[in-house]
Amino acid sequence: MRNAPLHQLGRDAEARPVVPSCPPQVPMPQLFADAWQRYDGGDVPGYEELTTNRYRRR
Repeated sequence: MRNAPLHQLGRDAEARPVVPSCPPQVPMPQLFADAWQRYDGGDVPGYEELTTNRYRRR
């Protein structure tokens, strides 16, 4: 996790956000334009089967 500028990396395995939300790293108009260009070019989401571990009990 070397490239995690918006997260604090502690001694444990969890990454904690520095800010309470996840701000985009580009201006919103640019983010929208890039997303629209990808959509218009035929890019579709690639869904994968994920295997995860539960780390918190309810």
